[in-house]
Amino acid sequence: MISNKGRSRIAGSTILMLVGLMASSVSAENGAVISKSFCKSYSNAASLFWATESRSVANIYYINSTDMKGTIRKIAGDKDFNKLENLIVSAHGSCQKIAGFKNDEFVGYLKSARLGQTRALKNLAYLSCNAASTGENGSSLLDLTRLEMSDVERIFGWLGKGHLAGNGAGKFEDAIYTSSASSEAVNYLAGTENFNPRDAIASYYWETRSNPDLDNKSFKNYCEDLVADEKHSDFESNFLKLIKKINKVYMKETHFSNDMTFFAWVYEFLGAGNKPVVCGENVDGDQVQCSQKMVDLPKF
Repeated sequence: MISNKGRSRIAGSTILMLVGLMASSVSAENGAVISKSFCKSYSNAASLFWATESRSVANIYYINSTDMKGTIRKIAGDKDFNKLENLIVSAHGSCQKIAGFKNDEFVGYLKSARLGQTRALKNLAYLSCNAASTGENGSSLLDLTRLEMSDVERIFGWLGKGHLAGNGAGKFEDAIYTSSASSEAVNYLAGTENFNPRDAIASYYWETRSNPDLDNKSFKNYCEDLVADEKHSDFESNFLKLIKKINKVYMKETHFSNDMTFFAWVYEFLGAGNKPVVCGENVDGDQVQCSQKMVDLPKF
């Protein structure tokens, strides 16, 4: 049996494989898209690393902001974007926007980047808030994706505020992505009712604590300076350097509790809420319309 300490050494290994520090055994057909909204909070990094740990993501892409026409560029991995079979989008979202784009704009950029695809995507999951929530035009991000990318087999997104939930699990890869946290979980992260302020500590490491190998900047400040100049010739390599450093801090062993990784510790007792809404073929093989059925997010 592997001890807690042994498991903590394994946790984070997938992201190490991803950034070229170990031989890869993750799926070369799975990818994740991030954007400039990655800089806002440690939660975006957590979602990305969770995707590498729990959904075998082996490729990371960055979608440029509007002034660069939403082009998608590779940060890590060896698979072209239009060759992927499964895709996760990790970005801040609202009923109207995702990653700083209007929902229809974002979907258009995804669709354009898939031109010449080897095959249609099997699964597309939005790890963002309100991907399944109806916007002012009467459509959700899922609705628009289904309309414009009808060849995608299954599209997943959550109603309301999306977040990771550990549900008491000591391993980060055993957390789940969910929405609508319980009040107990919210209080836990807020540090009220005698709970430890784990969110505040994680935020300090993201927003305030300086990193000597990142120009003595915090993760947030280094990231914001980086995305402010998307045309820089070293953009991809510098973003990969940032990801490696984040991995070293948040996904390594810590002394917070039982040798869990930082992220496992932060989300340990955050409670699960809603499952994702699915569009297209659900896990039972039936065709369903968007916002009509909630299912578990499958492994892929």
